[in-house]
Amino acid sequence: MYGLFVVEDPSWPQFDQELVTFWDEWDTNGDGLYDTHTINSRSAPSYIPLKAKAGDRIRMILANIGFEFHTPHLHGQKWMEVNSGNPQLPGWNNPNAVLTVGPAEIKVVEFSAKYEGTWLFHCHVVPHVADDKKYPRGMLTLLKVSGESAISSIQPEGEKGLVGEQASLSQEPRVASIPGFQPFDYPNGIASRGYDVYGKNCKACHGHLANGEYGPKLQENPVLENNDTFWKTVVKGRGNMPAWEERLSVQQIADVQAYLKTLKPAPPP
Repeated sequence: MYGLFVVEDPSWPQFDQELVTFWDEWDTNGDGLYDTHTINSRSAPSYIPLKAKAGDRIRMILANIGFEFHTPHLHGQKWMEVNSGNPQLPGWNNPNAVLTVGPAEIKVVEFSAKYEGTWLFHCHVVPHVADDKKYPRGMLTLLKVSGESAISSIQPEGEKGLVGEQASLSQEPRVASIPGFQPFDYPNGIASRGYDVYGKNCKACHGHLANGEYGPKLQENPVLENNDTFWKTVVKGRGNMPAWEERLSVQQIADVQAYLKTLKPAPPP
């Protein structure tokens, strides 16, 4: 059992939330090998998501209490690292939201939860999110941002999603970066390309040929026949599924949808 004792100066900037995350690894087999990686003592997929409301100003404390180096990465937000001993001292902008935290080291970041959605929060050392060589297992959780921010509330329906500075993270078009994008404007996909995109991004959760594993079975799933439901699910996330608007282009999403529509369950024996 462990915790963190934080002594704050009343003059420090005030935030809506102060979140503490512990990054640790465990030897569960007693063989001297650290085979299980956790955030706040939980390993994916058995995580408890962090929660915030759009517009919340958040201070997050990243405490590495283990023996390995970890690289926390938060999707969908832009944070600033500050001096861990005095948050009044500014740090440096980190648009990729990736930090390296060494053993017994603490780092502090601050950010505003600008974008509504479900966002991945994980270590970027691949074996640390693939315990037992399976993904997602290990240092992976979610940040769920609910409610409408001032930005999303003024967007036309169909354009809510990745906007502004986040839309500039890639040169590939995103759902929210297409002017006048409406629910009936979904592009046609190419199944052969969707096969490759699915294999690299979706197979680990939804299984080979989308027959279900950690995620639900997608073969002949009714969500594929409803464009609005499919695109909202993929772009914004649903349940334990993260939002993909930051990682996939509009065309890649359409290609995956086209590929999934070609799949048929195996005939009964």
